[in-house]
Amino acid sequence: MTVDANGTTNVIWAGEGGDGPRQAVRVRTRAADGSWSEPQVLAEKASGFDDFQEPVIAATAAGGAAAAWIDASGSTPRIMARVKPAGGSWGAAEQVANAKGISQLRIAGAASGHVMLVWRQDDGIHASRYTPANGWSAPRTLSSSGANPDVAINDTGVAYAAWSQKSNSSAPDRIRARYSTPGGAWSTFATLSSSDRRADEPAVAVDQNGSGMVVWSQRRAPAVIQEAHRPVGSTWTKTVTISNTKRTSIEPDVVLDARGSAVAVWQVRLAGGDTWSYEVDANSRPSGGKWGTARRLDVEAMNPMVGIDGQGNATA
Repeated sequence: MTVDANGTTNVIWAGEGGDGPRQAVRVRTRAADGSWSEPQVLAEKASGFDDFQEPVIAATAAGGAAAAWIDASGSTPRIMARVKPAGGSWGAAEQVANAKGISQLRIAGAASGHVMLVWRQDDGIHASRYTPANGWSAPRTLSSSGANPDVAINDTGVAYAAWSQKSNSSAPDRIRARYSTPGGAWSTFATLSSSDRRADEPAVAVDQNGSGMVVWSQRRAPAVIQEAHRPVGSTWTKTVTISNTKRTSIEPDVVLDARGSAVAVWQVRLAGGDTWSYEVDANSRPSGGKWGTARRLDVEAMNPMVGIDGQGNATA
């Protein structure tokens, strides 16, 4: 699901329709006035099971969107994508990538119409950029191995990607990140997390100035949420812990507003006899400032996500 600056919501899903075994990727749009469109088919096959996987969607210009999914119907999976410009209709489906082991598809869009896709395949982490002028770029290899990528892009086209990756076969996973200029050139990777414990579940954000931020779960005892950011024109900061160090914290998400103020949320796992219970915690950091104290948002809650509007109001 995605929501643009005007309040237009798009929801995407894949599966069988009401007409038997026909497989399809569908999207439904909710206008700012609350009215819902009828489901629109973006891709369809007469038969097959689970041919369409991991559909993702991102908002672009007001009313615009980009959607992508994995088509696993052939011998080699393909990433397919369609783009809808503001005020227009969905364009034709295009193949973005075709490779073994494609999975973990992530998408980010910007009001300028730029879109970034990242994914995992058998030979590492890859990315493709869409611009209204040039369409989809050829896939770019970001790393020769890795998993769990995430991506963010701003209106000028500055993008950040992060993923978890082992430095060697016996080392724990660490968080690595790269950033891209609007022209498409990528930086070398930076390793953000420490080597003492496994790190995973990176979440990425970028502000309108081009500063980027990554949060992740560092699997210490207990696991904690850590953060590093790169001010525009500078290097990555040292890692800081933003969660309660006595609580098992996992599955973070993060957003930046236009000025660089940040809000992060995550799931906390609580011991409860023979079962586990969960709650959601959050922390925030003003632009140029320091993180505050983590606070509880809700109990008996899981899988948090967070968004932020143009006035800096965050919703989880």
